[in-house]
Amino acid sequence: MNNFSSTNDHLLERILGSSPNLIYIYNLVHHCNDFANREVLTFLGYTPEQIKLFGPELFQNILHPDDVALVTHHHALLRTIKSDDVLEIEYRMKHASGKWRWLRSRDTPFSRDEEGKVQQILGNAEDITFHKEMEVSLQESEEKFRNLFNNAEVGMFRSRLDGSEFMDANEKYFSILGYTREEIIGQPSLIVWVDLNAREEMVKILKAEGRVENFEFALRTKSGQVKICITSLMVYPVTGILEGSIIDITERKGVENALRESEEKYRRLHESMTDAFVSVNMEGRIQEANRAYQEMLGYSEKELKELTYFDLTPEKWHELEVQITKDQIIPRGYSDVFEKEYQHKDGTIFPVELCIYLVRDHQGQPVRMWGIVRDITERKRAEDSLRQINEELETKVNDRTKEISDQNVKIQEMFFELSHVSRIAVLGQLTAALAHEINQPLGSILNWASTAELILSEKNPDIRKVRQILSHIIDEDERAGNVIRRLRDLIKKESVEREELNVGAVIQDVIALVQIRSVLKDVTFTANIKSGGLMVMGNKVQLQQVVLNLITNALEALSEAAIKQIKILVDIHKPGWVTVSVMNSGPKIDEEHLEQLFKPFHTTKKEGLGMGLFICRSIIQSHGGQLSVYNNPDKGVTFFFSLPILQKKESL
Repeated sequence: MNNFSSTNDHLLERILGSSPNLIYIYNLVHHCNDFANREVLTFLGYTPEQIKLFGPELFQNILHPDDVALVTHHHALLRTIKSDDVLEIEYRMKHASGKWRWLRSRDTPFSRDEEGKVQQILGNAEDITFHKEMEVSLQESEEKFRNLFNNAEVGMFRSRLDGSEFMDANEKYFSILGYTREEIIGQPSLIVWVDLNAREEMVKILKAEGRVENFEFALRTKSGQVKICITSLMVYPVTGILEGSIIDITERKGVENALRESEEKYRRLHESMTDAFVSVNMEGRIQEANRAYQEMLGYSEKELKELTYFDLTPEKWHELEVQITKDQIIPRGYSDVFEKEYQHKDGTIFPVELCIYLVRDHQGQPVRMWGIVRDITERKRAEDSLRQINEELETKVNDRTKEISDQNVKIQEMFFELSHVSRIAVLGQLTAALAHEINQPLGSILNWASTAELILSEKNPDIRKVRQILSHIIDEDERAGNVIRRLRDLIKKESVEREELNVGAVIQDVIALVQIRSVLKDVTFTANIKSGGLMVMGNKVQLQQVVLNLITNALEALSEAAIKQIKILVDIHKPGWVTVSVMNSGPKIDEEHLEQLFKPFHTTKKEGLGMGLFICRSIIQSHGGQLSVYNNPDKGVTFFFSLPILQKKESL
């Protein structure tokens, strides 16, 4: 029957479970109890196992049929009620013994759905069975004692003051004692008394005052059971005859004993709580505080009852607590968990965490508040320590980040230097070809200059021919200058800046440098630049270094090949990407060694550094691309790299 989940709900369950009243939470949607305290079970007389057998239909199964419509209407009103008013109802429920017992229940909304309709109600009920029975007795008395002896709800009798004879009694009296009329009428009344001293006390009162009201005593039934009864009677002094009634309060005594036990359990719970517990009235004066609360603040319970919670709280928190009471506790009956500070008896200020709950009377009026308080000094210290550690850690991380950043700069500088050395090494391999390439225009310039000198030495030189010769000299000079420019661009240390580059133009410059070497080595060199007009964002020198390295490696791979061919292909491999492929007709490479080619210091050359392809892949990756290699289907190897195409910006 219990349906609590959170820590606060569990605490509420413990508090409500120790209440002497019948406390329950009824679900108006599912028509079942979500919670019922121990007093509900005691009132109904069922065991927990019997409750489980009933299942969610418990309430419907034990509700008196004549009260179903009344309770249904009551629940309908609560379902749509907009306020948190308390609605009262009286109805009957069947005890485990089969007896109908009366409840007076005060119900109020406990939870609502998103539309504001009440989902659960909180009920606080009391057993009014006894009062209902007394009402019946009074009604019958008012009807001029109609069928008094046969139908009275209390035992009624007449006997001798000296206890010598039972003169008359009603059926109720007989049912209480377990005797029949024939077994007891005419017998001494002393036979049913357990304590004759108590009877003598009663007789003394009768002789002195003539009557006794609500005198409590014990009777022994025919079976030997002892029952606790209360009697009210009067004596006729002249005749010495007693007339009175008895009420069996054995069950009520059991309830009272159970209530005392419940209160004692509550008291033990109250004192054994590790968290501090305090109860205050609506003016803030402390009414009750457990030992944990007393030890927390250094006051005795007597001293605390002379104070208010404002006396224990530094002034800077007073406005906050007033606001929480106004905004949270009064409207909804409890506060959120919040933090504030307390002042110890010795003046020490320390932090606490607490939650406040509101208690209302039967009319729904706020009467007091109780709170659960926890000293969070150690937690605050731990939080401060953790904050300090985090700050120190953040400082160390920042210092380490700067150190790594500085190291990255140094590594980048070393990479540029190594890249430059690699280019110089590759260009060193092209020395002979470059010398031949430069010597050709220089030789032509010399020949043309000698020819011009001869013409000018003639008596009537042909100036038109001289101009033609000078034009040839200029062309050869530009040819040599282009070779030197390309060589100078590759030798100089590149900057990190990138720019928009025409892929075809970058590759053409490299081809112009290496083509003469391919002729000297008897290599057939072809280039198919289909997408040369496409643009990429990159560093010109770095990309030229990659192409130069790949072509140089291809030339070296053909040194002993029967057929010497190099093909360069530039095309769109997939949408948005341009791919540059360098294919040769040399020997294939073992598949397991293909990826090893890109590792640093891995080389197949006698005098190689093993850094060329590693640098090339690093350059391409820094441009957002990828460099790879595969064996051709027939013969030879293809190195290729892809770069993202620079998208053209639409003009506004």
